[in-house]
Amino acid sequence: MSNGLLKKFQMCLMNEEGESWTIDVKHEAHTGRFLTIRGWRRFCVANGKKPGDLLKFKLVHNEETPVLQLLPLKSEDLHKLGKLFILYSFKKQKS
Repeated sequence: MSNGLLKKFQMCLMNEEGESWTIDVKHEAHTGRFLTIRGWRRFCVANGKKPGDLLKFKLVHNEETPVLQLLPLKSEDLHKLGKLFILYSFKKQKS
């Protein structure tokens, strides 16, 4: 879009073994969301990821093309996510 509400850029995703995939990303300034346009499915298929899987990434290079590396999920990560989900669900029910 020419009004600057949508910015497109590329990002590199790296798995735990160091293999990498380039994905195209859009940033919607008005919502703050980042949307993957192209490449995400290839990354997921190559790494055995399915819809609903939880993924954890670390920003390892923040240059012209940012690089995010896939990290293993540990049990404490899942525990933290579970607490956040429970808290979110509880707050949503009270509203």
